[in-house]
Amino acid sequence: MDISEELDKLFNKRSVEFIEKYNSNRLDNEKLIFTYLESLVSEKYARYIVISPLCSSFITQTYEYMLAVYGEELYLSNTSNSVYIVLPLMREHIVEDLKCVDSIVNNMEDENSLEDYERHEMKYQYSLRYLDIVKPLWKDIALDFIEYIKAKDKVFDIQNLDIIYGMYMERTESFISKESI
Repeated sequence: MDISEELDKLFNKRSVEFIEKYNSNRLDNEKLIFTYLESLVSEKYARYIVISPLCSSFITQTYEYMLAVYGEELYLSNTSNSVYIVLPLMREHIVEDLKCVDSIVNNMEDENSLEDYERHEMKYQYSLRYLDIVKPLWKDIALDFIEYIKAKDKVFDIQNLDIIYGMYMERTESFISKESI
């Protein structure tokens, strides 16, 4: 078995564990994120909430997301406000996984001599796989957040709100749009 097959096997196992652990603490995870989202929605001219994974943080191994609010002009409005957050469970899993990646690479290194930059790239690419797992969780968080806001006594203007997910300055997917609220 080669390194990539071993890493696939590890990721398949660990991603299932991650989802199970996340779901077992879902309400606690959402409560923390809702606090940030609520502060962004309270902005006077909130039109867009952007959830953006910061790929550079996967290089530095801090695994951050930017939550930002914008007015009518996405990415260009003067009302932008943002917060950078880490999903602790995701970081914990990635850090543990990368130790396993090192072990797998070290055990197979006799067959496959790797340069340091190749090891770093392999670990970076491995950690980016978590973005595919976490994206649907963010969508669920966005949907639950809208329900949470609707149920609150304090009224926020969410009728014109879009919650979108994507790399910074890229509009990858709209989770919630004003048409769906």
